[in-house]
Amino acid sequence: VVALARAVPPAAPETEADALLVAAHAALMDDPGLNGLALAVLELDCEWEVEDADSVVAAIPARYAIRYRTRAHDLTQRG
Repeated sequence: VVALARAVPPAAPETEADALLVAAHAALMDDPGLNGLALAVLELDCEWEVEDADSVVAAIPARYAIRYRTRAHDLTQRG
């Protein structure tokens, strides 16, 4: 998951990107079993990246590991 935000004063892009990431994280963790298709969803890490080009942009990539409980050849079928 990568949360991206561009600076639009008075809001800082870091604040906006953080709010996006918080919402995405909450949605993922609302059902960590993914309706029975996974054993778990685990957050691995998160990094901040701020770029100053024509406008200031913040990117927050967050990596998650999903341990599936599905068949190897069909992710829609429980294993």
